[in-house]
Amino acid sequence: MRLRMALAALLTMVASLGLVGSANAAPTATQPEFSPAATGAQSFLVVRKNGELVRWDKASGSYQTQLIGPGWVEDNTKLIASLSTTQLVEIRKDGTLWDWKYTAAAGWTGYRVGSGWENVTSIAGLATDRFVALTGSYTLEEWYSPSSNHNYYSQGVYFSPSPLKLITGLSSTTFLSIDTSGGARSWVRGTGSYTSYLITGNWSDVRLAAGVSATRFVTARTDNRLVEWNLSGASWFSTVYGTGWDDARLFG
Repeated sequence: MRLRMALAALLTMVASLGLVGSANAAPTATQPEFSPAATGAQSFLVVRKNGELVRWDKASGSYQTQLIGPGWVEDNTKLIASLSTTQLVEIRKDGTLWDWKYTAAAGWTGYRVGSGWENVTSIAGLATDRFVALTGSYTLEEWYSPSSNHNYYSQGVYFSPSPLKLITGLSSTTFLSIDTSGGARSWVRGTGSYTSYLITGNWSDVRLAAGVSATRFVTARTDNRLVEWNLSGASWFSTVYGTGWDDARLFG
């Protein structure tokens, strides 16, 4: 999932939900210096401990960071997941789900989908208007908005064989999970259901994870290093980047 940052004057700070009404889309009134464009390199989202939402892009070689904006603070934003180059979803501490979409004319606008999401512990973005939510440690539910109007409908409920710590999306039909004992699985949607496949290795040092493409994801380890994982054949191979990722509170 990708976005390149482009210089802009303001980030849109007003969200509206057609039949429900409007609300403040950003938790602070502070305006950022940048607003993202709708195209870019392979990338992932990070919420820093200071409340800044940034996108890390990899056009070639190393990753470069671009600021989206402030206001994604710990007492408000609980989880995020990127669904496409122009969409992300957010679950707030008050249990509400927000659907954020980008247009060149308006920048980012957040729409309040509804309440009742307080028990979700991780989100995996799959594609535009589609994501998987992990409730508790075992229950996985896929959600889809067929009309792209912020009304999401359940596409099925699935159960993990082991308690999960986090999930992250790779493509419209695939996401990854890491469980509390350090095991990892790839979940692939077939006809009417998902099948999970064990990924070898010990993943117990993974603190955060985010999908970058169908064959790439990144993790932040407990030693504060970023690791990029690339699929080659049937195996995942790692490239370890530098330290300093203790500042990352959320990946998406």
